[in-house]
Amino acid sequence: MPYSVVIAVSTSIIRLYQDETHAEACVSMMLQVYLGTRAY
Repeated sequence: MPYSVVIAVSTSIIRLYQDETHAEACVSMMLQVYLGTRAY
């Protein structure tokens, strides 16, 4: 996965994680994206 993508994803996770109501959904979403990108 491109380094720029990792930075963008990490930034999004940090921003969303600050909102407790979105933290769990964010983590599950990013795991799906991460596993999806690794599949290819």
